[in-house]
Amino acid sequence: MHIVTLSQTLQASIGPFVLISGTGLLLLSQTNRYGRPIDRIRQLCAEYPSAPEAERFFIRAQIRNLYQRCRILRAAMALSIASICLAALVVFLLFTGLTVDAPVSEAVAVLFAASMLSLILSMILYFRDIALGLISVRIKMRRTIPDWDREHDTEPKD
Repeated sequence: MHIVTLSQTLQASIGPFVLISGTGLLLLSQTNRYGRPIDRIRQLCAEYPSAPEAERFFIRAQIRNLYQRCRILRAAMALSIASICLAALVVFLLFTGLTVDAPVSEAVAVLFAASMLSLILSMILYFRDIALGLISVRIKMRRTIPDWDREHDTEPKD
């Protein structure tokens, strides 16, 4: 194994390592965000039996929204994990190709592209969760301020 070849392989491996680190931080953020709607669903389920009938509509709407968010976040986390695994496979193939002198460039390109696609899809789902979070807040505002919709013909501007 030549030092130049090893150096080039190490340089090529830096991209996937950065991808793994960055995606790991994103996954940490998604995991933290995932726990909040789960806790809120548990709290709302505990409130539901003793809630007046008028309140139950709002509780059900919030639970529905929060559960949808949990499912979206779970899918986003799965895609983040897939991205990390694919990037790790890229690094493995780079070093395997170096040690056994096998042609791995096409497989590396496909796996890296798949890793990036998984990351992009994860981010789209993460953004969708953020949008649903705003809907959850709107449900809470309707519950707290009964004439909220009449006062604000359009959605609130941030």
